[in-house]
Amino acid sequence: MNDYGLGIKDPLWFVGVIENNDDPRKEGRVQVRAFGIHGTNKDVETEDLPWAICIHGGYDVNIVPKTNSWVFGFFMDGRGAQQPMILGVIPSQMTKVMDPEVDGWGALPTNNGRVSAEGSDPESFGQPQNHRLTRAEYVQETYVLQQETMRTKEVRMAGGDGTRTWSEPPSAYNASYPSNRVIHCGDNSIEIDSTEGAERIMIWHKSGSFLQVDTAGTKCDKSVSDKYEINDRNQHVSVSGMSTVTIMGNSYVYVEGNKIEEIGGDLQQLVHGNYMLSVGQQATMQAGNQVQIRGADVKMEANVGTMSIKAEKELQTEAGIGWYAKAPYIWSEATQNMNVKAKNMNLFSITEMNIKSADLNIIGTGTADIRGGVLTLGSDGLLHVRGTTVHIDDNVNMANGDAATAHADGDIATSEPSKGATSVEAPEPVAVGTSIAPQDLDSVGSDGIASQDDGGADGSNQPTVTVLAAFTQPERIPTITEEEKAQALAQQDGSQPDNGDETVDDDEWTIEDHKAAFGPPDANDLVFDDVYEGKHKAGDIVQWDGKDAIVEPSEDGGWYIRPL
Repeated sequence: MNDYGLGIKDPLWFVGVIENNDDPRKEGRVQVRAFGIHGTNKDVETEDLPWAICIHGGYDVNIVPKTNSWVFGFFMDGRGAQQPMILGVIPSQMTKVMDPEVDGWGALPTNNGRVSAEGSDPESFGQPQNHRLTRAEYVQETYVLQQETMRTKEVRMAGGDGTRTWSEPPSAYNASYPSNRVIHCGDNSIEIDSTEGAERIMIWHKSGSFLQVDTAGTKCDKSVSDKYEINDRNQHVSVSGMSTVTIMGNSYVYVEGNKIEEIGGDLQQLVHGNYMLSVGQQATMQAGNQVQIRGADVKMEANVGTMSIKAEKELQTEAGIGWYAKAPYIWSEATQNMNVKAKNMNLFSITEMNIKSADLNIIGTGTADIRGGVLTLGSDGLLHVRGTTVHIDDNVNMANGDAATAHADGDIATSEPSKGATSVEAPEPVAVGTSIAPQDLDSVGSDGIASQDDGGADGSNQPTVTVLAAFTQPERIPTITEEEKAQALAQQDGSQPDNGDETVDDDEWTIEDHKAAFGPPDANDLVFDDVYEGKHKAGDIVQWDGKDAIVEPSEDGGWYIRPL
């Protein structure tokens, strides 16, 4: 019996492998098979292994070691070997397909096995347990290729002729070992990279959504699905340079209270369809200089009250064909002169027409014809009738008192004065500012500019930064080729098989196609199901590209070919 009073006596040290990390008590415990103590899985099944407490040097109890990780520790109960405590993980690498039935240890979980037993998949054979992103090796087999092929390019900007565009920055990955710290779970990862000259932060989701901050501080936040941003209080946004927004669908903006927009320069609104402005109360348009309204047809209506048009100087109206004014009452007043000119003029009154003036001159250079049922000419003074020849026909009565009395001044209706137009009630226009024209860039963040450099082709008005080539790696590390980009794009379209396909016709994708896209075989080459269906089995030695290679089964049911 061990004495625990003064400490642990006779601890039994061990090296083992974790076969289960699904702790029913959710305390971060794991079941570990200690080599040389618990035998094989035929001697002691996984469910009968003791539960081990994991000691974490970083004091983070939320980190649970993955299945099939090699660990070391000690049994607190010594040779009883029932109270294991794990002190750490042994970095290791798989050198062959792990088969618990053959090797007698380990586990290949059927549920979420790729995540919980990471490092046991064929792609990891011969590879260190450190992630490829940490090692800066084979990055084309990580999210970097997906990020590159899914980049949004040539997005149209507002204004101009539609040729001005912007593009999503390329991947800023340019890590060097051991500067990149990676938290990796399945196809999701978080990176904090301190590589000199390529410092960045990257949060990647397997869907393709990510947040990237590169060495220049350029931030790219991409969501391949819906995006929500909720602020329960105030929001403040400041953009020191240019801002561009492109919306492929509809846009809806609702403001519960008031909205104020202040433009330091010019404002242009280009509407290719219909434009409607609906105001519940008063609408005011005020300009310090000139207001212009133009349309094929222009209609203005005051459907309830009065329409008032006022000009401080002249009011000019012109129509190409006709000018019509219609109202029950029409008043026209000139405080000085009124001039009416026409080729032909007709004045017509159904009941009465009155013309009054201090001096009245009616002149017809041809014929002047004044006619009425009863025509009365009267004068308070002299009445002159003059002509070269005066004709008075029929009966003429003179000085008999029968002449009718002409209208007195009070008998003739006097024109009423016109009403003046109502002035617009509006505040004074804002002060004239300096127009800020958008930068004339062919493309913002285009393909030809690294993500670390936001400048245009001439680099004008941009901070000086170091342009880094994407995917800069040691020579031995494969880079992302144009063929691989094309292959990845084709896979997205469903036109070619990917590593997850279980049925592929020989006519769609052959070994020669595989070699043409990925080059000679290496430890990461996959050969798809139907290529070898009925021709080879696991363990067969085949010739490929003049080399011996062994056929091994992949986790997804396909075939994996590994050079010997």
